[in-house]
Amino acid sequence: VAAGELDTMTSFDPKRAPFLRKSLPGYINPQPVLWITYISFNSQIPALQDRRVRLAANMAIDREFITTKLSDIGQRPLYGFTADGLDGYANPPPPAWADWPFERRIAAAAALMRQAGYTSARPLKLELSYYASLNRSIAAAVKADWRRIGLDVDLSSAETQIHFQNLVAKDFEIAFDGWTADFADPITFLKLLRSSAGPQNHSGYVNQRYDALIARAEHEPDAKRRLMLLSRAERIIMKDLPIAPIYANASGQIVDPALTGFHSNPLDVHPKEFVCRR
Repeated sequence: VAAGELDTMTSFDPKRAPFLRKSLPGYINPQPVLWITYISFNSQIPALQDRRVRLAANMAIDREFITTKLSDIGQRPLYGFTADGLDGYANPPPPAWADWPFERRIAAAAALMRQAGYTSARPLKLELSYYASLNRSIAAAVKADWRRIGLDVDLSSAETQIHFQNLVAKDFEIAFDGWTADFADPITFLKLLRSSAGPQNHSGYVNQRYDALIARAEHEPDAKRRLMLLSRAERIIMKDLPIAPIYANASGQIVDPALTGFHSNPLDVHPKEFVCRR
């Protein structure tokens, strides 16, 4: 792009964002998109069936550090299972502990782990898998956070396609996960954790109340009531925590400011026939 050979690039290494902002002013303008990054807990692992462990793991992740220091391209800390920007949808509020100072969260998470039978001296040992295209420093940061509360994970990386094949096969313990919306509606995220979702339900989560709310929403003709049912379903996810939300993503593109017709949008779709150079 800098040499004039390309007008756009669809992605770049987030660690190079400060350099690119200086060397290519106006080329990077990240906008929120309907794409979330989270961690899935395999419900087949006995230790992860304990909600105290899953809650502690959620509390101990420093999302603010990850989104401002490790991947500074506009990601936002995430505490639910849907991205922002869904028209008419009221995302449930973050949990109360999200506003606590981080050290208070670590102390509360460590206390939960002690109740579950784990300490820094006698930690719960598991494997945290991540895909090769994820910034490894993010996985390393989560590992460091968790070590402080008595959750000791070994990091394991695989090519992205193989990683997600392992998730479908439930061949993991804890794993980085993610989803990009097929269309601008909360159901595109929430459908993943229905018990009937099969291979897409990577954690193997099952909750009959959740399934019932999703089913009711799918048959609700009133748009406002439908979105209210989906919001109630998301609150169940945020209570049960079969996953650990990490961040809502932003468009990581480099775009020549001389282009017209390239407009930011939640689905990050840019038909080339409408793009031209001034």
